[in-house]
Amino acid sequence: VCEHHCVDFDTVAAQGVRVVMVRAGRGTRQDTRWIENVRAARASGLEVGSYWHLYPSHTSAHHQAELWMAAVRGTGQRSFPYGHWADISSADGFDPFDLGRYGAAFVRRADELVGHEVGVFASGGFWTRHVHFDDPGRPWWQDGGSRSDATTAFGVRIRAADRGAPGRHRVRVTL
Repeated sequence: VCEHHCVDFDTVAAQGVRVVMVRAGRGTRQDTRWIENVRAARASGLEVGSYWHLYPSHTSAHHQAELWMAAVRGTGQRSFPYGHWADISSADGFDPFDLGRYGAAFVRRADELVGHEVGVFASGGFWTRHVHFDDPGRPWWQDGGSRSDATTAFGVRIRAADRGAPGRHRVRVTL
């Protein structure tokens, strides 16, 4: 869920959904509805996780990780039961080696700030073509890609269910 989605979290919870991943921000910008979405999801009884969409060319990797964790602290929530996920899906002209180094610096700085490992969320196809960074023990969350050896976080795997117009994306979650 991000600022482009209008979600009635009570309805979502009534349909049996138990987890929501909320975008904290992207690049150097906090998502405009980040805090609102976290609070509304929690008020509806949903478990929450956060993610940050990494834009490699906008600023240093460490700066983006620091912005992400500042956004997390800004919610006043002590716990994010479904963790924190780095959305690495934009190359911005970086070659795979440099993007891999940038992504590794980003997630390692986020690890330091949050006090445990953050996971990586990416399309398997994008990862294979554009990122030369492998951290075998790190949680991996795959978006409908073809990376057959991908592990899943908390036993959760998502797949694209419907790719409609902006703001109309749905995912299917299986445990």
